[in-house]
Amino acid sequence: MTGKKAAFKVLERAIVIEKQGHAFYAQSAAKMKNENARRALLGLAQDELSHIERIKEIYAALTAGEPVPEVEAGKLTKAEDVFASFRKKLPRQKAEPGALKILEMALDTERKSFYYYQKAESETREPELKGFFQQLAKEENGHFEILQNTHLYLKDPEIWYAREERHMADGG
Repeated sequence: MTGKKAAFKVLERAIVIEKQGHAFYAQSAAKMKNENARRALLGLAQDELSHIERIKEIYAALTAGEPVPEVEAGKLTKAEDVFASFRKKLPRQKAEPGALKILEMALDTERKSFYYYQKAESETREPELKGFFQQLAKEENGHFEILQNTHLYLKDPEIWYAREERHMADGG
């Protein structure tokens, strides 16, 4: 990617991607029967709004000819792996198939977003944008990990617990 015109196109597409992600997570959270899965999706929806806000700030700076503000690590993410803090309280029941389908679609969305930002980072020549796209890719990867954990818990709670208890037993 070279020049401002290409940067604007990437940022405009990024806003569309994040808006679609927000709508998907908000709608999907409303369909989730499992409270922790719902909370995870709502956190991801909030992250998408944070991404949109940050992308718009950078777009405005480029439009005004101002320097691109640096992104602070961790500033963008509000999502958390809610299952990590509720190990002892979680019911050991499998989710309905519709919930798993939603999470599989979300995993695919996060994978595509990660690769989009990774490609944008590798193609841009502006160091500030490189750092921003790198941070967004990192955030999307974090979302992917949260969704993987949520999917495993809902698909097979016994395997999820066995994995979690092994971490506790080996001190990891």
